[in-house]
Amino acid sequence: MQYSTGENVFSISTKFFPIRLSAYKKDSVELSIEVENQLSDAAWVECDVSIPEVLSLAPNRELAMGRLRIGIVGAKQIGTGRCKIYSGAKTYPDMYQINIRVYGYGRNGDVLAKKDLPIQLRVEQVGKI
Repeated sequence: MQYSTGENVFSISTKFFPIRLSAYKKDSVELSIEVENQLSDAAWVECDVSIPEVLSLAPNRELAMGRLRIGIVGAKQIGTGRCKIYSGAKTYPDMYQINIRVYGYGRNGDVLAKKDLPIQLRVEQVGKI
């Protein structure tokens, strides 16, 4: 199979719970990534998540990039992965871009497709209007 940019291979949807993060204090949101495999065969699916350095993927240290293994997603099936994103004292109110890159691997380990998806995370100061 030929390598693809993922446009017709994956359908990706994301959501945050809660929908926003608090500024200037320790807080977290859960990022949920759903990947629908539109291929005619199963694929091993992984995601790279990269975030700005004022946020973190770890609760006690700075971690700006991580890999999320969604697993084997059957043909025309949906796989879901979740990770937490943390704020801290250096996190100021703003819209932050989160970059997600989804990879699909075939049975022999070849990369079948990859797809990039930039999303926005809102950080607000609690109690401010």
